[in-house]
Amino acid sequence: MKTQMSTWMRRGTPWVWLNAGAVAISILMVVGLLALLTVRGMSHFWPRDVMQANYTPPTSSGELLSTQVIGEFVESEMVLSAQIASSGIPVDEAQGFYERQLLKLGNRDLTGADFTWVLRDFVHDVEYPENVVALERREWGNFYGHLSAIKEDSNLISF
Repeated sequence: MKTQMSTWMRRGTPWVWLNAGAVAISILMVVGLLALLTVRGMSHFWPRDVMQANYTPPTSSGELLSTQVIGEFVESEMVLSAQIASSGIPVDEAQGFYERQLLKLGNRDLTGADFTWVLRDFVHDVEYPENVVALERREWGNFYGHLSAIKEDSNLISF
C-alpha cells in the first residue's frame, strides 16, 4: 500500500488535481467579484426617482415656514428626539425617535448645499411628477427642477 501511495505521489497526480481545484476556485471568485461589481455599479448609472414635496419644520416662534423640496432620497435614520430638540428644532420629546431622511437637492448654485436632512414627520404632499427632471452638470451639482424650454444657439427646440 505504501509503495502504491509513493508511486502515485511521484507521478504528480494529486498535484494536478490540487492545481485544477485551485484554478476552479479562482475562476469562481473572479466571476463572483465581477457579478458584485456589476450589481453595485448599475445603481450608479440607473436613474433614481425624483421626488417633490413640501417640508414644514416646526420653528421656535411657532410660525409655519413651508418649503418645496425637489430631489432624490438617499438614506434615512432614526434619531433621538432629545438630539433634535438640542439642535433648536422644537419637537415632542415624548415621541422618543424621529425618522430623519437625507435628500440630495443639488442646485448648489442656488442653495449652497447639495444635501439636506429633513424630518419625515414634517414632509407632506410627496409626489413623483413626470415633468421633474434631473440633469447632471459639471459645476454646481445636479440640477433638479422643471424644464421650461430647450434651446440650441438661441433657437427654441422644445418647450
